[in-house]
Amino acid sequence: MSQESRFPFPEFPNGWFQIANRSELVSAGEETKALERRYFGRTLWLSVEADGCLRVDLAGGETWPVVERAGLIFVFHHTAGHSPDWQLPWFATLDEPGWTSWMTTRLEIKSHPQEICENTADVAHLAAVHGMEVGERSSIVVETDGPMLRMGVGMMIASRPGIQTPDVEIQMWTENHGPALGIVHLANPDGTETFSTYAPTPRGDGLLDYRISTALRRPGSAEEVARALEHSHRYQCETVREDIPIWENKVFRTRPRLSDADGPIARFREWYGQYYPGRA
Repeated sequence: MSQESRFPFPEFPNGWFQIANRSELVSAGEETKALERRYFGRTLWLSVEADGCLRVDLAGGETWPVVERAGLIFVFHHTAGHSPDWQLPWFATLDEPGWTSWMTTRLEIKSHPQEICENTADVAHLAAVHGMEVGERSSIVVETDGPMLRMGVGMMIASRPGIQTPDVEIQMWTENHGPALGIVHLANPDGTETFSTYAPTPRGDGLLDYRISTALRRPGSAEEVARALEHSHRYQCETVREDIPIWENKVFRTRPRLSDADGPIARFREWYGQYYPGRA
């Protein structure tokens, strides 16, 4: 099934998309290199200039806006070539002491950024797919502010990998900033904090790169912190992998039949529509 027949909206939304981590550009010896990436059906060259600024070039001398947030690099794509009229948030929390560097995994998925991000609103799938115990639907909170959608939901989750029965009650807040950046900041009872980003970037021909990045802060030795980071990141990646067969095979319904158990999917889609050409 082609991308055009699967989704009744453009393959490439307008907005900020992650294309790399600074660690891919700068080696341990502080030597820099250029990266070639294939996104939005085009070839992009990402480089670091002499003054340390980032630059994204395309064929024909075209350049695209690029920004960095705590070592994650984003480019601004717009179908009509417009400049950004909004900016990504600063990850101010990560300026505080004690945070690890990023651990990032990149997955290739046959889907669309909107489908990936819609998981934020698809509350019912948390129990059906991931085995999480979700609270009452009345506890769901949704806030929108221009390019930001913030959603909170009460749930029970496993406190660590290997735990089969959810044993920790949390209020999970997810922020979507633009069409392709999700942020989750969690604080666990044992003093562990995780800051995670989820970033689907379309390559073209129905494929996208999905980057999952995790930073962690907690008491303990360097070895304990490193082990906790690895466990947390692996748990998140395993959770995402449970979604991939659904993302790659589901059929988009413009007017889905929703039950009381489903989340605010219609509201999410209305908010997301601002990232397509011709939509306010």
